[in-house]
Amino acid sequence: MTYFNNMQIPHEKSKLSTTRSLITTDLNELAIFQASKNRSYRQLKKGKLTAHYKEASFGNVQVFKEKLNVGARITASPAEAYIPFAFVLPCSGEHRFCGYEGINNALVQAGGGIWDICYKDRLDYLCTAFNREYFYESYEALTGQLMPMEYSKSQINQTSVQAITNYSFGVNYVLRQAYQYQGMFKQSHVMNLICSQLAKLTIDALLMSSNFKYNLKAQPKRIKGAQRVIDYLQVHAQQLPDMQTLCKVANLSERSLEYGFKEYLGVTPIRYTRIMRLNGVRFELLSSLNECTNVSDVAIKWGFLELGRFAGEYKQLFDELPSQTLRRAKC
Repeated sequence: MTYFNNMQIPHEKSKLSTTRSLITTDLNELAIFQASKNRSYRQLKKGKLTAHYKEASFGNVQVFKEKLNVGARITASPAEAYIPFAFVLPCSGEHRFCGYEGINNALVQAGGGIWDICYKDRLDYLCTAFNREYFYESYEALTGQLMPMEYSKSQINQTSVQAITNYSFGVNYVLRQAYQYQGMFKQSHVMNLICSQLAKLTIDALLMSSNFKYNLKAQPKRIKGAQRVIDYLQVHAQQLPDMQTLCKVANLSERSLEYGFKEYLGVTPIRYTRIMRLNGVRFELLSSLNECTNVSDVAIKWGFLELGRFAGEYKQLFDELPSQTLRRAKC
């Protein structure tokens, strides 16, 4: 089930303020909807997933909100021109960002190349993604200093309760206004004001983080090894790699790798490999445009030879049979 909402509001010099929203049960569709962010999604926990996504773009800043109700892993590599910051709302529960455990009152920085977030049950967050040059200039104007390079790394930065409250309230307010009053964005000076306010909210939260002695601990070898295997399986899960291969990729013993996976994702490497393959089947079924596509062929392609067991595992993870997924895709 999918719902779209797209609007475009013209203003001076043919620039556009845009709002877009999507409600979907298809994570592949969600990734395509955000193609410019180079995202991928993999469902990890069982349940009927629904994703809500809403964004508003104001030239130098894009604001968006994303909510997912079933545990999953998201990876992305933002374009070099942008520097994103996000606040994971408290209702999200347990999560890890780039291997670091989520903490209260934290601003997540996603500006250092590829990043990932793994969450156990649900994820609900707000984000401001800035044109990098605009953000650097705003930081220098507000503080009189060059922006520290650690703010452009992918990491978690703890800040004050007041700063994060101001950030989340302000970003939510701008997003609501963008959808309610499209006409207010026809004037370039209004767009500029919104961008500057969003920059100040974000920079204030970053500046307050200097008051907290929250030091990110060096990640243990088992976490780094688990990350290497996770990246490897992103490409090679369909090839059915065995445990020996995964241990070589991680440069860890089987026990250390299992500890790393359970700490990072809450599942064993073998279970994660199977989950990746089930996700692969689902994406292929949902993307099918061929009337001749059948579940058995796709399942076998992904290494599932016991089709009865496969169907049971698929239903347990996605709350529907693979045949139901395929029927929905062909409707």
